[in-house]
Amino acid sequence: MKSSILLPLLLLALATHLPAQSPAKLPRMMYVTFDNTPVYDSASYLSNVIADLRRGDSVEALAADKKFYRITIQGRDGYLLKANVGDRRPAPPRQKAAASSTAASDSSTSPRRPKSSRRTPDAAAQSDAASVQCRAFTKSGKQCSRRTNDPSGYCWQHKK
Repeated sequence: MKSSILLPLLLLALATHLPAQSPAKLPRMMYVTFDNTPVYDSASYLSNVIADLRRGDSVEALAADKKFYRITIQGRDGYLLKANVGDRRPAPPRQKAAASSTAASDSSTSPRRPKSSRRTPDAAAQSDAASVQCRAFTKSGKQCSRRTNDPSGYCWQHKK
């Protein structure tokens, strides 16, 4: 008897103290995260594409279903895949040319190997010429892919 009274009271106390979770308020401003993002004329991948949006374009989401936001574009309703939009404006893409020019001008601080430790093409050709492919076969029946300089023709694993 006591447990049947206490349970509803406990549930009521928890319900009054928990914050209410409000669904996302629409309409809200969203930003396209990819270039050439298609806008469909219905909430389906198979429907016609009515427009393409660029990365960083802002759109206003009017309604939402499981996978799409409904937006208005060029005076008509369109549907945009939820995975292609976000709440924040995406950062502009980095300029590769500018980054490489600053790195080249500040070569004194960049960690580089000394030139003496680099392998020259002649040294690589000499080491490849002296090495041969291991003569052993693996359990699957394929020839071992390791290279060896050992006169027996076997690599470190298959040398007996």
